Amino acid sequence: MDSRTVAGGGGVDIRVDAYGPADARPVLMLHGYSQCRLAWRGQYRSSLADDYRLLCVDLRGHGASDKPRDAYDDPALWAADIEAVLDAFGAEDAAVVAWSYAGLVALDYLAERGRTASRASTSSARCRASGRPRRPPASARSTSG
Repeated sequence: MDSRTVAGGGGVDIRVDAYGPADARPVLMLHGYSQCRLAWRGQYRSSLADDYRLLCVDLRGHGASDKPRDAYDDPALWAADIEAVLDAFGAEDAAVVAWSYAGLVALDYLAERGRTASRASTSSARCRASGRPRRPPASARSTSG
């Protein structure tokens, strides 16, 4: 694991743990509200870390990142946080996985910077500890063709 603290928007320290080969395709992993980078432990402990460089971020106000009193309502600050992480790891071409609230953070980044718009996606899929998506319960699956 490569653990770093990078200076995000407004100088806020952002904690990032990176797993996997340094020369592998980067995947930026953004956790949901009231969580932290450890939410991705099922993924970084899986075979995904054999093939990809998983960049697990503590968003501002969460985990080991700084918790500023009032720097949460400015999309430019969230975008600057993401840009700082991507720059620090040389990961401008990273795939983006955003869970729950982090989808808004990823969209703030795309709206403000737009650098990786063609490569980013957000997901609210639930994952097992193995890192593989769970199949939705039968009641949630569509029966129409």
